[in-house]
Amino acid sequence: MSEYKQGNLKVLELIRKNQFDCKEADILLNGVDINEPILDVSGFSTTYLSEAARYNNLSAVRYFLEKGADPNYDNEDLLSGTRDCSHHSSGSSRSSSSSNIQQCSSS
Repeated sequence: MSEYKQGNLKVLELIRKNQFDCKEADILLNGVDINEPILDVSGFSTTYLSEAARYNNLSAVRYFLEKGADPNYDNEDLLSGTRDCSHHSSGSSRSSSSSNIQQCSSS
């Protein structure tokens, strides 16, 4: 497995808690290649976009796509890991998260 650096823990926390703030993310991720694989809080290789999708955080997904994140990013390390994501998405969280979508304006 390749050596990856730890992702920005504050950004990962905002994604996980569905409290994503675009302006704060701009500051925290200034100069960061958002397509570069990172380690999540559990030590799994991932990308910011993958984490946003994993936690069903539509505001963060939109933000990363607008910033140029590659939705087709293919990295063997990312594909080889397995994890149970069933506790991250339930019918109730999906319906409630759509009301939390915010529009980030490009700067």
